[in-house]
Amino acid sequence: MDGSLLRYTGQKEGEIMKLYHIDRLGTLKDGQRIELIPLSELSGPVGKSRFARQLFPEGVSHHGAQYLDTESVYKQFFGRTNNNLELFNIKALVDDVELSCSKSIELVFELVRQRYFPEKPSRMTSLCAVDNPEARGWRSLKADEKQLFEIIAPDNTPSFDGAFLRGGLALNRDSFENWKIDFSISELFDLAYAYWSGESTDSPQCEYLVQLPIAQIHLV
Repeated sequence: MDGSLLRYTGQKEGEIMKLYHIDRLGTLKDGQRIELIPLSELSGPVGKSRFARQLFPEGVSHHGAQYLDTESVYKQFFGRTNNNLELFNIKALVDDVELSCSKSIELVFELVRQRYFPEKPSRMTSLCAVDNPEARGWRSLKADEKQLFEIIAPDNTPSFDGAFLRGGLALNRDSFENWKIDFSISELFDLAYAYWSGESTDSPQCEYLVQLPIAQIHLV
């Protein structure tokens, strides 16, 4: 998911509904109109790729850009002690595995959408939203106080169960301290299919996909 939350108040004006946006990244301003990011603003290899040009010719959302155009930051996984022993920085590796996992999830979910649910809005061109930031599963996203914006969205904005956004790459360890990176293709496909089908888990995390561009937002 990206760093944004929306809250649906239940108030409707014709065919629109009022939501609230929590700007966790601190990148938005009062009165701003949220637009798609043109492919020309992504890195050359990404903006010129067939994937971007054929699927998102009009551009991508900030959420999409995060996963398509993440800048490579090389880390030093190995270090040495005073005795010149080599140590492995497992936390740095786990962080990179989690990022790669998120990328693989977004890729598979998008391809499943394109193939089986083309009428559904792409996560790559949407602002991910929730109807209740206080709900279980979303509270951690409100750990720090952030700017709150009022925003208007169509009342037919589709929602899906974000609890299906899992799977992909996983760094696992057994009882003998052996490690492996695992990836279940069939599981990830099934999770993506269930997500776009509108199915629900036992502990659903409802999220809305608000299509961009959207009208001006206002600081509350």
